[in-house]
Amino acid sequence: MTNDLEKFIKNAININNIDTPVYRIFSYERFIELITTNQLVLVQPSMWDDPYENFFLKTEVVSDDGEFGSLESLCNSWYGQCWTENEDTDAMWRIYSPEKRGVRVKTTIRKLFLTLYDTSDTNCSLKYFIGKVNYKDKEEIIEFMNSTTFSEFILGGQNTQFAEVLCTKRTAFSHENEIRLIVDDIGHKHGRGGYIK
Repeated sequence: MTNDLEKFIKNAININNIDTPVYRIFSYERFIELITTNQLVLVQPSMWDDPYENFFLKTEVVSDDGEFGSLESLCNSWYGQCWTENEDTDAMWRIYSPEKRGVRVKTTIRKLFLTLYDTSDTNCSLKYFIGKVNYKDKEEIIEFMNSTTFSEFILGGQNTQFAEVLCTKRTAFSHENEIRLIVDDIGHKHGRGGYIK
């Protein structure tokens, strides 16, 4: 138990209670795939819907020597899956199960994170994160990106800085109460075609 808590302290972003229930609506087909393969499917952030999440990826950042660079290439190794603290909302059913063939899955933040966190991986503390999304207005997002240097993303502690960026979303989506499971596929060993299992 203590070992689990240590993992959460180092790799949890804005999480106050690791036993908080979280939910996700899967299409029937994805749910059957989950049960059959016993694997979660995470996607690259470039596949997420909100253009302001993709805005992070396309933003130019300044290196310490004044050169401009993009976060897009850094993001190619990152994958995520979105869950919610909302037990049941009509909007989520409409978005994620438009044909009314969805399945709602319930777990806890702790259980969700531990399905992914691979202690046999020597880089596990650099790769696996779970975070509660921090909702900001458009101006706050732009100001944050304008005031952040490239080296702050690269050297921002145990990959936490970049994981925090992936846990930032516009205030317009705050009703989603999102929790994100995030992986950095260091060395691109597992991801294929924008997905990782």
